[in-house]
Amino acid sequence: MIPARQHMFATVSLTVADYLLTATTDILGALGEARQAAKVQRWIDACLQALPKRKPSRGADRAADKMFRAVSPHIDLLVRLADDHERGKYLIALYWACAPLLVDVTTFCQDIVEPHRREWDYLLQTLTTLCEHLQRYHENADTEGHRIYCQWVEDFSFEEAA
Repeated sequence: MIPARQHMFATVSLTVADYLLTATTDILGALGEARQAAKVQRWIDACLQALPKRKPSRGADRAADKMFRAVSPHIDLLVRLADDHERGKYLIALYWACAPLLVDVTTFCQDIVEPHRREWDYLLQTLTTLCEHLQRYHENADTEGHRIYCQWVEDFSFEEAA
């Protein structure tokens, strides 16, 4: 994947994870996961800080817009759900959708990840632990999260970006 696309994909993935975590800190605290959420936030911040500073190309900017358009309906649905139980189940599925998105970054964005492999590995480890803790509240969350993840990336072609 070309460096501009790697940067865009890493930035979008971290931004989605950061937004989800920031928007749900109170809920995670109520579930007893404040400490684990703080660990995840620490490593998201470390990975965001480690991103090289660069102005996105127009192509990378369009690709980022396309990815945000794929993700935003899911975030909007989370906000609109009136039933707390359903919102909680959907929230847990969204965390499970973020995990493979970040795995894709570590797989396809070597120029971004390798200089800061430790931070990325700890981010994946702490996020996976959080997902596993949340799984006890919704046993099918991993399956639903994978379905959501597939919707997010169905239009993003890694081969095209190479």
